[in-house]
Amino acid sequence: MKKQLLAVCLAMSVPMLAACATTGAQSSATFGDAAAYQQAQADVTRLTAEANQDPLLKPWTGPYGGVPPWDQARAELIAPALDLGIRLQEAEMQAIANNPARPTFDNTIAAMQDAGRHLDRAQTIFGVMTDNISNEEIQGVEAEWSPRLTAAYNAITFNRALYNRIDDLYQ
Repeated sequence: MKKQLLAVCLAMSVPMLAACATTGAQSSATFGDAAAYQQAQADVTRLTAEANQDPLLKPWTGPYGGVPPWDQARAELIAPALDLGIRLQEAEMQAIANNPARPTFDNTIAAMQDAGRHLDRAQTIFGVMTDNISNEEIQGVEAEWSPRLTAAYNAITFNRALYNRIDDLYQ
């Protein structure tokens, strides 16, 4: 009786173990595309170098982790800074989404938290200018760029590959 029960259990467990092995192989194949990842990394490197030359995007200097460069903040610089910041953030998110490595906290959540720092700096200056200066020139920039910023953040929120990486961490 024990031998029959053992044989039945063994017979039932082999297909289940095979299914688990297949599922694991399939899920690891869904993590990114190496070529797209390398392209995104190259884009991040190129765009970061460009952003570090922009007065509204480059890291701030001074006390308290840096101070915005108010002496260089002009309405005509906002649109190019936001455009470059959005392109850089998109490249950073594509690098995370296309990372072929299995998702970890560091290569997914922490990387997403770190992405977009250049855009954050430009948005800080833009926000202060729209709230405090709000002349016709600033209002024109705001009318054009607020929807574009919303679209950029929606692209992150609804990025299926990013969702899949986060979901894998949650599971």
